[in-house]
This record gives sequence, structure tokens and C-alpha cells, in this order.
Amino acid sequence: MSPFDLKAWMGGGSSPPEDDGRKFVRVGKVADLPPGAGKVVMVMGRDVGLFNCSGTFKAVENACPHNNRPIGTVEFDDEHVTCLWHGLRFTFDTGVCPEADHYRVHTYTVKVIDDEIWVSAFPDDPEGDA
Repeated sequence: MSPFDLKAWMGGGSSPPEDDGRKFVRVGKVADLPPGAGKVVMVMGRDVGLFNCSGTFKAVENACPHNNRPIGTVEFDDEHVTCLWHGLRFTFDTGVCPEADHYRVHTYTVKVIDDEIWVSAFPDDPEGDA
């Protein structure tokens, strides 16, 4: 085994059985992220905020476009995450900031398969202006 484990760096996994032609990275188990909790996971070398919103898992890039600081995983509801630096909110579904729609973050698809959480290896909108 090499000293650098690429699979571990990517999040510890390969594609799930149902990948819809896209690659996914295993980032943890459902039991590790109870409802109302959030954490930062590493996906293909990027920090991604992963959130359990009342039993539905959501993921967005963990970098505020306002100043490129971490958004954080503390303040969120079922529809938005709030940046801990200046209070900008970003919707989980589109990544857009409702108060200033010229700001947006990349969103990631999340799947749960056999109690494991998988996040898309690349953003849903890689060509977007996030």
C-alpha cells in the first residue's frame, strides 16, 4: 500500500451501484450525521458542507463567494445554510443567495444507499458562476 491513499483522500469510496452515469464519493454513514447536524467532508480535494435537514441530506461547497472563507455547518434550516462570517444565506437546491442573487455556491447531489452517504464527485453545476 502506498503512503498516499487516493481513495481515502477522495472520501473513502468509489461509485455507488446506482450512479446515473455520474461518480459519487462515500463520505460517511447516516448514523454519523443525525437530523439537525452538519459537517465538512472532503470530496475530490474540495471542502463540502454536508447537512442532515430533517432526515434529508444536502451538500454545498464550503466557500462563501463573498470572501472565499468557509461558510460553516452550524447555522442552517431545511432550505438554507447561513455563512458564519456575514450572514449570507444560500439555498441548498440552487446555491443562490436569496438576499443577493449574484452570489451563489456550488451544490452537490447526495444519495443514501444502504445507510451510507454518497456525495457527487463534482458539483451539479461545474460550469456555473459559483
